[in-house]
Amino acid sequence: MNLKGKNVLVTGIASNRSISYAIAKILHENGANVIVSYQNDRLKERVIKLKNQLSITTDAYQCDLSSDSEIETLKNNIINNHGNLDGIIHSAAFAPKEQLSGKYIDNITRDGFAMAHDISSYSLTAL
Repeated sequence: MNLKGKNVLVTGIASNRSISYAIAKILHENGANVIVSYQNDRLKERVIKLKNQLSITTDAYQCDLSSDSEIETLKNNIINNHGNLDGIIHSAAFAPKEQLSGKYIDNITRDGFAMAHDISSYSLTAL
């Protein structure tokens, strides 16, 4: 597979065992310019360290997928620094912590369900 010169955004890198990390590795090995994002300052150092382990030299960009303004800023950064985007690997997911323990039916709320779908699903369309 030759992806030389293709710009691909990868979201959701959390560890060297995450699916998005493996996908970024394969994309990079096949010549793609891999662009990564991270949610916030708390995750920035970890994601940059993982990006560097893969020898990815493009910038990493902050983008909280629950924020339309941060998605717009990410888009502008990619256009300004890379010209275009050829693909997106959307591997980010989220649900409120308190809704992930115990029995699903006992812990799920309408607001938590909506938030999980907003960040885990709608954000792909927003990107």
